[in-house]
Amino acid sequence: MTIKIRRVLFYSLFFLFIFIGLAVVFYSYGWRISAENCSINKPSNCFQKTGGLFIETKPKRVIIKIDGKVFKDKSGLIQSGTLIKNLSPKTYKIKIEKDGFLLYEKKVRVESNLVAEIPNVVLVPEKLEKISVPISKSIDNFWISPQQKIVFKSNGVLYYFTDSLLSKLKGNEFVGFSEDGKKIIVKNSINQIYYLYNLNDLSKTINLNAVFNNLRKNVIIDEIAFHPADSSRLIIKDKNGYLYFLDLNRLKLEIIVEKPILAWTIKNPNIYYIKNVECQMSDVRCFSLFSYNLILKTENIITKLPINLSTIILSPDNKKIAFFNKSGEINIYFLEDYRFGINKKTGDVINLNLYEGKTIKNIFWYKDSYHLLIEYANLSPRESASSQRKSASVDFIEIDDRAPTNKYTLIEKTADFYYDLKSNNIYFLSDKNLYYSAINGD
Repeated sequence: MTIKIRRVLFYSLFFLFIFIGLAVVFYSYGWRISAENCSINKPSNCFQKTGGLFIETKPKRVIIKIDGKVFKDKSGLIQSGTLIKNLSPKTYKIKIEKDGFLLYEKKVRVESNLVAEIPNVVLVPEKLEKISVPISKSIDNFWISPQQKIVFKSNGVLYYFTDSLLSKLKGNEFVGFSEDGKKIIVKNSINQIYYLYNLNDLSKTINLNAVFNNLRKNVIIDEIAFHPADSSRLIIKDKNGYLYFLDLNRLKLEIIVEKPILAWTIKNPNIYYIKNVECQMSDVRCFSLFSYNLILKTENIITKLPINLSTIILSPDNKKIAFFNKSGEINIYFLEDYRFGINKKTGDVINLNLYEGKTIKNIFWYKDSYHLLIEYANLSPRESASSQRKSASVDFIEIDDRAPTNKYTLIEKTADFYYDLKSNNIYFLSDKNLYYSAINGD
């Protein structure tokens, strides 16, 4: 072999080594040849850096399909989800399947050098296991505490159910459980009197109107709720919209908010409420969401609101508000930046207008703060309330607004519904009997 041929071979192999080495380096950094985007006019599009996709599901051991290609679910005890690397930048059609569960679908855009996320995927069973709660009476309505204590209404009468025993209560409307599950408040809608019961001794009943009127004359109670940390203290809203603390042990009344509030809710350690605020334009009404810290006793403005929210339902993570109107429009308002799966800024709103023509009765946040349980009536708002109760249904819906929005009907033809965050069970009435089910297999 001549020296010339040797030199040609040497330099050829040298440049081949450099080329392969650079190719390996670029490949390891995620660069790929994109034949579908490559063109003579734009040669730079022939090379694109890949991205990734992270999927987290409940239950585990699912089948993941990306544009029809199957990927193994890598989640387990150590890894919470599945990371799929080296995906070309484009929009992918995702399918997540598991035997015995309904199909989940989503279209997700993968960008160069970024990881798109589909977190909190909850697969819904094809058929819920329905477990009966053994109560001898027919039930028209019910309420359950986090401690699984039950109050129900039967033929206009309220009962407390525990250990297979039934106890009749005063009043005909249930107001609420204390956070510790030891006390309840009920109401007589005829004379508007509120009663407080100690569930350990139902013979001890307190007329709350009498206590309040002894401390505040000529003021009418409109709403009552338990203090979340102390069941001997109550938070009361009067007909004027003012909020008070009522300490039953010390018989002391303390005003919280002297300016009328429009809507309110409690989530320890804060009371959240909406008030009118001054506007730059005198002919426009402006609203703001405030919080009152029950420990520090300080008021803080959280954010200005584009509209008056008649119903405030805070998510378990305190980062979102769900609100709705009877025409079927549901909105999710973000109280702070959210960067997990869906990228939202403070003040952004997700509109879930999927229930046009249906009357929404109630909304519950699911425990992951990423899904809602929607209780609604199938009949139009013109139908009577009694006929609506016979055909109410419950949907499970994600707040991820990337298409398609996954919505599943959990229950059909139920008269009443409740979701217990602590046990992750749903309770519902069917033919005036009470049942419960778990949403998923976890």
